[in-house]
Amino acid sequence: HRRDFEIAGSMAFKEAYRRASAILLEPVMQVATQVGDEHIGPVIKDLAARRGTVTGVEFEAEGRYLVEAEVPLRTMSGYVTGLRSLTSGHGSYTMAFAHYEPVDAEIAEEIISEQRVEKRRR
Repeated sequence: HRRDFEIAGSMAFKEAYRRASAILLEPVMQVATQVGDEHIGPVIKDLAARRGTVTGVEFEAEGRYLVEAEVPLRTMSGYVTGLRSLTSGHGSYTMAFAHYEPVDAEIAEEIISEQRVEKRRR
């Protein structure tokens, strides 16, 4: 009887999920990158390639700038290595959670496929 209840619950959840038109959300991070003026262009281009949105660029002092952006956490893997490469080791950054945003359908499918593969491995 317990198994029947589990099956009924699973079927009800799947039906509710289908009807709800659920969306996948991803964490978006607030990234603040400090770079020299000669590196602003490459850093902004790299953030854009990571699906980031630059929200501000401020002059700090002595040729140093602060580039602020909102970037999906999923794309920030390897950022420290990329930043060091782009700035010859002179760039630094901080990152903090900003909010969640809906994932584009194409990226959602990619994430779901990855999860299915991971589930099969277990």
